[in-house]
Amino acid sequence: MNTDELHLLLFDPDKPDAYGPLSKDTLGQTTDPEAVPEAEAPDTLRHAGSMNNIDQGWGVLYPDTAEGTEKLAAISELVRWRDEEIKKTSIIAGVRTWAIPEGQRANAFLLDTFYRLRTREKPLFLLILGDFDGIPLEFERVLSDDAIVGRLALPTLEDYRAYAKKVVTSEKRPRRDDTRETPRVVVYNAHVPGRGTFDERALEFGHTHMIVPLIEHLEGYSVEKLQLEREGVFRCGPAFDTTWGDTRARVAAPSPSILVSLSHGEGKRAWNFESQRQHQGGMLREYGERISLADVAREPFLPEGMWFYNACYSAGTPSHSAYANWVRRLKASRIWPSGFDVTDTLARERAFVARQPQLALANPQGPLVVFGHIDIAFTYNFSEDLGQRSIAPDSQHAVPQSICNFTDQLIQGSRAGVALREFQDPIHTASREIKAAYTSLVSRSDAVAEKLIDKRYGELASQYHSPVDDAVRALLARGRESVTLSLIAQKAGVHELTLLAAHGNEDTRNQLRHRYHNWMAYHDLKSWIILGDPAARLPVRKNQPRPLPDPETFFGADFQLARERGADQANETTHPTPAITTPAGRAAAELPVPPALPSALPDDELLAAIRAFVGAATQSDKGAVADEHGADYADLKRWDDYVNAMLRWSFERCRSSKPE
Repeated sequence: MNTDELHLLLFDPDKPDAYGPLSKDTLGQTTDPEAVPEAEAPDTLRHAGSMNNIDQGWGVLYPDTAEGTEKLAAISELVRWRDEEIKKTSIIAGVRTWAIPEGQRANAFLLDTFYRLRTREKPLFLLILGDFDGIPLEFERVLSDDAIVGRLALPTLEDYRAYAKKVVTSEKRPRRDDTRETPRVVVYNAHVPGRGTFDERALEFGHTHMIVPLIEHLEGYSVEKLQLEREGVFRCGPAFDTTWGDTRARVAAPSPSILVSLSHGEGKRAWNFESQRQHQGGMLREYGERISLADVAREPFLPEGMWFYNACYSAGTPSHSAYANWVRRLKASRIWPSGFDVTDTLARERAFVARQPQLALANPQGPLVVFGHIDIAFTYNFSEDLGQRSIAPDSQHAVPQSICNFTDQLIQGSRAGVALREFQDPIHTASREIKAAYTSLVSRSDAVAEKLIDKRYGELASQYHSPVDDAVRALLARGRESVTLSLIAQKAGVHELTLLAAHGNEDTRNQLRHRYHNWMAYHDLKSWIILGDPAARLPVRKNQPRPLPDPETFFGADFQLARERGADQANETTHPTPAITTPAGRAAAELPVPPALPSALPDDELLAAIRAFVGAATQSDKGAVADEHGADYADLKRWDDYVNAMLRWSFERCRSSKPE
């Protein structure tokens, strides 16, 4: 498989050969990438706690309309639950809600409302209610630089109620329920080996560079380090000699599952708006066959699980694509002659959330979260151009690091938004490198301008046909000192980077290519969004309190004494407690009564959690310890109280034992 090819994960069943592969060199030859903002991770330590700790705050944004208010009321069960969680572990006020007026810009909301909150009052997790016609996609993208954002857009109010109940029920279920297991991971690729068509070449590339390396990682690192059951990794799809029916059976199982799927999203130019809303971005399984919406809407499909759905428009369709100018130039220059203008598949009337994940989330036996793409999707999120390298040195493949980190986070029980941050981590590197490359390239512009001038300075009487030649001639008429690359580009109606690419040296062209790849990677990763509550998490064993055995050595001799005295006082023993005399001859019976055990003594793992919890300085730090060790906060708090009581008892015992 040619690693220099760029593939599109979009398929039109009526035009199966519409989109062929592109050479990655076309990025540097045909496009002038727009500037991107320098992406920074949200200030996740602002509450001095773990990102996974709900005391980081949770808020809801909804349209300031009657319908928006109804949607907020429909998820009231989830809002109340999050409010209880926050108030139990934090001093912040609880859940915050904002009604967003029609037409309000995201930057205005940040400046006038969000940034005016005190640091501890800014929720890290934000849930947007409704489709993009209520609160636009632009709002979500801007907020995602300061918070972890998810969107819940469902067909009916009853669906909102069903989703809220599903999340709360999953999280409230008794913590020691034996049905909670290490999650299973189902890896599916629609690739059919040996077909050789354009659409199959895209999936074959993904099979080599994403699917197989991810499976190797899961069956190696994750089994060893994260206690993932080896038999809990399922290989699905034609390349593994399994049918879609086999995949459906795997994802219908009651155990919490992570589905990582690679396929084409369906897209047609010929659709009207309603057909587009119903089908665009729908998952196409092997041989380009559409999966039934009933598969995700009415049958068990990832109950209490999560779906990483890698395909074009898998989360929704925007009205504008970040790649629009580039794709149109490709078409105009005939560099992509096999494909029609892919931007013709953008939203007909307005941006919308894809129907398939909507139905899956509304299904009471469906997933808690769907991770999807909100633009045309290329094979960049598992490309080595992102700097992806193996995190398993003995792997036969260059493992796509971000997808492995993302999956590991979900396996460990991280919240959905925290896991997606791991996947999108290369965004920050890409944006910084784009900025650095631009600064470096600007410094080379004078040399390129001189090259253009030198080429034409002695030929002013010649006939010029190129707009660049005409621009140079016109500027030279005013004097050589007034000719800069920026002015040449402006007068010729081209981008400055185009001139650098065409007339710079090889080093300049290499820098440009690197800049284009970073630009591509930035937009590909930035287009991933969360559908559902960004604070949802898998109900996995790792997050549950471990069984409390009954060992005898937690506090050594003092603990043994406490246990024996407590048993004596409860008449649970038939033998007298041995008398302990103090230096003054005082009997131990005169000493203070030791505190009662909160429960049976802990095993080594829970003991480590208790020690860290007791040593944590603040409430937030204690919550972070509970998250890190996968233990129940309330259980750790009881042990914390017990340890403090034991210390007080020990001090009192020592004080009472002093000679008079």
